[in-house]
Amino acid sequence: MTGARLAGFWIILLKLHDYCCNIFVSLMRLGSMSRVAKETGYETSFVSRRIAALEKSVASKLFERTTRLCMPTHEAHALLDRILPYVVDLERRLEMASRAVKATSGDVVLKVRCASGLLPFVVRAIKPFRDNHPEYKFEVSAVHTPPVGSVMDADLGIWASSGTSPHFTFEDLGVVPSWLCATPSFLERHSVRTVEDLDKVPLLGCSHWIAPFLIAPAVDPLLPVRRDLRMAVNFNSVQGLRDAVLKDTGVGASLPAYTVATDIVKGRMVRVLPELTGPSLKFRLVRQKTDIPVPEVERFARWLVESWRRDMVFPSA
Repeated sequence: MTGARLAGFWIILLKLHDYCCNIFVSLMRLGSMSRVAKETGYETSFVSRRIAALEKSVASKLFERTTRLCMPTHEAHALLDRILPYVVDLERRLEMASRAVKATSGDVVLKVRCASGLLPFVVRAIKPFRDNHPEYKFEVSAVHTPPVGSVMDADLGIWASSGTSPHFTFEDLGVVPSWLCATPSFLERHSVRTVEDLDKVPLLGCSHWIAPFLIAPAVDPLLPVRRDLRMAVNFNSVQGLRDAVLKDTGVGASLPAYTVATDIVKGRMVRVLPELTGPSLKFRLVRQKTDIPVPEVERFARWLVESWRRDMVFPSA
């Protein structure tokens, strides 16, 4: 298929019914017209006619047909790459509209996903925002990892990740340091004054967000004191790691500063070997890529970015 033909796919979709696009995407996924018919509720003959109409519109053969299967051609994959972001965008907009209709008239419902340790930050950001925008309602939940695939089950997400995807937009928020921490009572029983002392105490880590754990001098990372940390216990969430440290289980390795800053201020934790630092976490605000931004989402996104840059400021040492 030529570039000019691909560039005109949006006009094609406007000329055809929306269900033609949905049938095409479903057939790419399922590989069988009978399966598409069963999933969508259409007759198999109707599915076949819609695909034939699409092939006529793009002047290319999209599927090699056998008795039971439909094998996508190179042209079909090229068309899907162009269509899918718009399909996802449409589905997300329909979902937002549906949620808004189900809510009280005039309300805006946003889904926000974030790393577990960031829930307190999101809560702090939502409170003053809703004071000025009471029509907003939020569904907030914590997930371990950024979205995989082409669809994010949320309007906004915040994660520490360097991954890329053509289906999402990524806005850098900044870097957060991580520290080694323990409770004062634990350090009364276990002296940790040098890097070598770390070998003598239980080290606690979070296997889900970074491994292996490496520490280095906070002020000058070029100094030779770099060291892998051998974990005695690994937790699958930062929140679980923090809770274990508070129960005197051991020294928490590479705890994100936002997770323990309040504990340190209130004396529940202290930094262990503060001249050392763990990996720095680069956070990003993630959104589904859209052809036209959704104003309601963008308004809260801007607020989140402003709140982050105001609140997530920590000393590196």
